[in-house]
Amino acid sequence: MRHVAIASGLIFALANGIAGEALATSYSFLPIEVPGAQAGRTTVLGINRAGQVSGYYDDPTGGYHGFLDTQGSFVTLDAPGAFAGQTTATGINNAGQVTGYFNARGGTMAFVYSAGSYTTISVPGGGANAVYPSGINSSGQVTGVYYDLLNNARSFVDTAGSFVTFDMPGAFANSTYAQSINKSGQVAGYYQDATGDHGFVKTADSFTTIDVPGAAGATIAKGINAAGQVTGYYYDGTGSHGFVDTAHRFTTLDLPGMPVGQTTLWGISDAGQVAGYYGDSTFSYSFVATQAPTDVPEPASAALLTLSLAAAFTARSRCRPLRPHKRAKAGGQRVGRGGVTA
Repeated sequence: MRHVAIASGLIFALANGIAGEALATSYSFLPIEVPGAQAGRTTVLGINRAGQVSGYYDDPTGGYHGFLDTQGSFVTLDAPGAFAGQTTATGINNAGQVTGYFNARGGTMAFVYSAGSYTTISVPGGGANAVYPSGINSSGQVTGVYYDLLNNARSFVDTAGSFVTFDMPGAFANSTYAQSINKSGQVAGYYQDATGDHGFVKTADSFTTIDVPGAAGATIAKGINAAGQVTGYYYDGTGSHGFVDTAHRFTTLDLPGMPVGQTTLWGISDAGQVAGYYGDSTFSYSFVATQAPTDVPEPASAALLTLSLAAAFTARSRCRPLRPHKRAKAGGQRVGRGGVTA
């Protein structure tokens, strides 16, 4: 088992411009690393209510594989028909179903994994040259982005093979990226316009923009849970920071004991656990963070404030090398190892 509790600390929880109070929140951090993976090459992308985690890892030969982690028991996911070492798992639902994609002779294809079986997801009419699902809810609805035959990006929700596509009003063309879907069918993601990158939540045909107070032109929403809490990350003058948005109260999460500015969050469970990673110029950590509210109320009129408790991590040898992280340009998509949007 490669799960070891490594740190805990107070993380700040204040919302700019929101009436009422916010609570300082204590988080414990659990590193996630697939046994046999290259050191520092396990990437966590999804988490469900039971704490099961999905993502991908790089093997020693440079290939990559999806994985499902159930309390430290890891299952490698390699989609049938995929080129060797070219499968990525992304989202996971409360039933333990995992979605993801793989490279094969026909292009980049999508799948759902359920109890040992794989089902391929296809855009009706063969109208896509690449499909990148990133979220799946308890009803089996899948969301993500596909690229049509003209290489236009289409955000979609797939309900039992019926695809609905959408774009955020006011976004640049080909610049709306659906990332996750909850049990009510709300979709979280991000879009790009003339002022930068912004998160969004789509509820039926209504869109709500998410901008973290203090962000410098980039708020990226990645996950949404059943309560409508949204997680992701934002940029300011010091780098990237994870956030949790609870009814427009923003909790910023920076890995304690480490320099700020290199934390990103990717998924949030119905239990409020968040999954993501930290990296600086020499390390990165993939982790699951579990919160517990304290009894320390803070005036919500104050600026976003860090109450981070410095915590010693394990020896430097356990740290992971940084995963490259690139900012998107207008009209472009962040793409990391295996095609994962970053």
